[in-house]
Amino acid sequence: MERRKEELGLSWPEIASRGGTTRETLLQARNGSSRLRSSTRRAIELGLSWAAGSVARILEGGQPTTMDEPVPRAAIESGDLSPQQVVKVLSALADLGDASLFWETYRTLYARVHGTALDESQDQIN
Repeated sequence: MERRKEELGLSWPEIASRGGTTRETLLQARNGSSRLRSSTRRAIELGLSWAAGSVARILEGGQPTTMDEPVPRAAIESGDLSPQQVVKVLSALADLGDASLFWETYRTLYARVHGTALDESQDQIN
């Protein structure tokens, strides 16, 4: 759970909110201090963007199945993206095969992150 929390860049209160549960319930689940009800299992899965049944798989010694977490449009427009989100956005654009859209987005994100436009000498790949 901790690793997924870090991957998503979320706090425990945010995960609880996304899952529709309380921080205290998550704390009890993480500490193993109570038996996990099915509603708690699903709340954990929703909060951590795991597919249904992931908590059961973990408890059986397996791995969770992650759901593809969309990057919020507002984060793209503001440039307030984690490194993982930048990679996700640029990878999705690369998959579209539209080089001009990819590079336009790359330059825009670069400028927002660094506070300056991409120097022509840095744009040799294009």
